[in-house]
Amino acid sequence: MPCVRTNGATIHYLTFPRERTCPSGRPAITFVHGGGGNAQTFLFQLPFFASRGFYVISISPRGWGSSKLDDDKAEHLASRHFASDVQAVLDACSVHRTALIGHSIGGFLVTRMAIEAPERLTHAVMSSTFWGIADPLITRYINEGGMGSDVRHKIAAAMKALLPPGSTAASRCSRGAEEGRPYDDPDNFSISFRMAQPGLAWLCDSMDDVNTQVCSLDLKSRYGLLQKTGAVTPTALRACYRGPLLFTVTECDSAVYWECVEHVAAQCESLPDGPTIVHMLSGSLRHAPNIEDP
Repeated sequence: MPCVRTNGATIHYLTFPRERTCPSGRPAITFVHGGGGNAQTFLFQLPFFASRGFYVISISPRGWGSSKLDDDKAEHLASRHFASDVQAVLDACSVHRTALIGHSIGGFLVTRMAIEAPERLTHAVMSSTFWGIADPLITRYINEGGMGSDVRHKIAAAMKALLPPGSTAASRCSRGAEEGRPYDDPDNFSISFRMAQPGLAWLCDSMDDVNTQVCSLDLKSRYGLLQKTGAVTPTALRACYRGPLLFTVTECDSAVYWECVEHVAAQCESLPDGPTIVHMLSGSLRHAPNIEDP
């Protein structure tokens, strides 16, 4: 697996095709996975987009998968490093501009790139994520919305109440446990998927097992700190990045409620500095539609 050295870490990534550098003239797409995955999380998307003429990159952020922080120092997981990590990989692959897709916490890298290096993005895609966008209700959702309580439902309801009246999102039904979105079960996959594809579900669950440094340094506990120190308001985001901004979300995501995504997307959409689109994936899909329905 190719890698680059940058800012106290070794960043590993995958490319498809396997050429180490992007052929001249080929458009690029770059994926960044969520907290429970690694660069192999997008095993379906890499060959799909490559077959359609794209040079595809999948990055394991610092501390995840084979990407290691030097000397097991958690301070190397600072928000200021993430955009430079992505740029180092793009430079190594001879990619000047790319569509950047971040799933879950991977969205944090998308927003950091949009702020620090917007000229290198053709499109910014936030998949099942609000990470990296600063908002008081999002902060409450992160800090107060623990699993196993109804706090998240209440905060989500407050966000929904702020959506533009008459919009599709404002009139959408908010699902509860009986409709497939239990607040005490932040599973990546629906029950039906686990029953139909037990081997694939197991394979994806086991990807988190290779995140040894995530466990040893308890890096997931630092998500809130990353959000606090590195998130930006929709206004600041759109002031820097004026290209296409796409949010994708599912109705039954029990980790990142669709109301959260629609809430931050509506704020971005209200600004005149670039197109913002929300694509809702209906049905029983949960937090990892890239696996459940690639």
